[in-house]
Amino acid sequence: MSACAQTLGDSGRMEAVYRAMVDNEATRVEGLLGLGQWYLDQDEAAQAAAQVRPLLAQEDRAWLLLGRALMAEDSLAAARAVLEEGLAQTLTPEKAAEFHFELGSVALGERDYEAAARAFGAVLEGGPRRAMRAAALFYLGHSLQARGERAAAQAAFAELAAAYPDQPQVSEAELLVGELYYEEEEYERALASYERVFDTYPHSKDAPEALYGAAWCQLELERIEPMRDLFLRLVLEHPQHERAHQGLMHIGDYYYNGHQFLKASRLYEQVVERFPETAEALQARQLLAYLADAKADSLYTEGMALYDQGEFVRAIAVLEEVIERYPNTPSEAAAWCNIGVSYYQMDNWRLAALAYEEAISALEGREEEWRALEFARSNREMIGRMYLGEVAAE
Repeated sequence: MSACAQTLGDSGRMEAVYRAMVDNEATRVEGLLGLGQWYLDQDEAAQAAAQVRPLLAQEDRAWLLLGRALMAEDSLAAARAVLEEGLAQTLTPEKAAEFHFELGSVALGERDYEAAARAFGAVLEGGPRRAMRAAALFYLGHSLQARGERAAAQAAFAELAAAYPDQPQVSEAELLVGELYYEEEEYERALASYERVFDTYPHSKDAPEALYGAAWCQLELERIEPMRDLFLRLVLEHPQHERAHQGLMHIGDYYYNGHQFLKASRLYEQVVERFPETAEALQARQLLAYLADAKADSLYTEGMALYDQGEFVRAIAVLEEVIERYPNTPSEAAAWCNIGVSYYQMDNWRLAALAYEEAISALEGREEEWRALEFARSNREMIGRMYLGEVAAE
């Protein structure tokens, strides 16, 4: 039996258990509450609400479940009203903390960050169990951050990390502390937070983001080798994460902006090879094409400088190198033609004609190089008419 089938079987058995409890008057309340939670877990919020509504007069847990069901249906205003009414009737601080937590969740959904911060603060005052306290600190930090209260948000995240290092929100809390420090240009402190994430929680969902942030901190601190090493570590340890191809692109861009075009090209080639379907791969292809054009143009210019000096044999050798190394570039098209021109200047009509024939063959079908193609055709015709006929007659 597959894990999925087993899970479905267990779920079906639990439903049967709860329905049996509902049929027994002594266990009816617990059965309805259990069935309501079961429906909620199955993403059937309306059915969950139907199970617990009859219990509102006698069971505060029904108010909580109904509020959660309404939240699941995005009926946030109705959920808030239900939770506030249930909170007014609850008698214990522990249960009140649960209501405050759900009210904070509603406020986050409504983007009422002041109300959210107030609700999660109330959770902490109620002395809830460890897991809820950790979650409340996390969402309190989120709410304060959204309100622009950076210092208070950092304090909440720091308290969470220090007091509850085993809770699932800690890695993201450390990551958010790093982001807050980064935004304040406190790069050393941001770096320390990011390092705690990927060193302490290397397999968490936040580790790739932390590596990415740490690399940027190193770049801001002008530490180039550590920056490069962190981006490469990101690629090696999290090759499928979107930050991996972004990291490679950033290293390539760094070298590109520093005019280290060979290093940039190699990195862009890795982006295309490793992540061919990404937006970064498209950008890398465009940059590689541009760099190829630039390098081809540089070598072509070197060849034409030799041509201008009358060094035609050496010029031809360089132009042939342009053709070999940089196919399908404008410089390659011009090189084909100027090999013919060089032979012409050397009065070697037959080789000039052959060069133009090769140029015509190479350029036919390339619409963007129509001028070079017309040049090759007209010069081949001129040589044939003016020189090859005379040589043949001799």
